[in-house]
Amino acid sequence: MSSLSEMAKRLGVSRMTLSHYANGTRGMGNFPKPVAGVLSGSVLYAWHEVADWLYQQNKISQPDYDVAKAAGAF
Repeated sequence: MSSLSEMAKRLGVSRMTLSHYANGTRGMGNFPKPVAGVLSGSVLYAWHEVADWLYQQNKISQPDYDVAKAAGAF
């Protein structure tokens, strides 16, 4: 699980960019739902689910996608 900030650092983009995707103001919509922390305000996402979404949007490379999928397998 990862926060938007953690994923942004991995990807080399701003947290705001991922926030726009999560809020549906950018991208094709259907950004993965948070998997934890909704009530506490420390929202976490499944990195491999977000990587799937980003790959479908051509926002991450094949090697980055492969690493994310491998990490999600554990």
